[in-house]
Amino acid sequence: MLLPSLVIFGVFVFYPLIKTAQLGFFRTPPFPGLPKRYAGFDQYRDVITSHDFLASLRTTLLFAAFTVPIGIVLGIGMAVLAHQKLRGIRLFRTIHPVIIGNQSAAAQGGFDMTSDMKVAFFFGLFAFTVIFIDLLWHRIRLGSLQEKVESLKLKVAM
Repeated sequence: MLLPSLVIFGVFVFYPLIKTAQLGFFRTPPFPGLPKRYAGFDQYRDVITSHDFLASLRTTLLFAAFTVPIGIVLGIGMAVLAHQKLRGIRLFRTIHPVIIGNQSAAAQGGFDMTSDMKVAFFFGLFAFTVIFIDLLWHRIRLGSLQEKVESLKLKVAM
């Protein structure tokens, strides 16, 4: 059971990670066929000491420092609220069911969805389909409006 996971993880994570680190030691020309030149740690030093990298790293760390604790607190808060006897809690529990399947099905290598989980799954599938269609429609509409603006700019320029 563990070997297929390790193979997939190795192919899609370890190999690209090692290959990227290896390629970082060479200056590769933009055109194929030209020889690579060994650069050693120079490229890594250039990246680590660059202002853009340090600014990006700072932004990433600040983002993680604010969003991770807030996400944990909100998640725990929602879990606590889900176990309270509040008005409308049944709707909340329908949308966010307990994601634990039947243990006998899990022991057999499958996953058994409860009826609440099926309702939540299809509710989410429906909601995201509606959102996708709406965003696609707005994107198409925006494209046609951009074409009209360009044609108006051409008319004004003449």
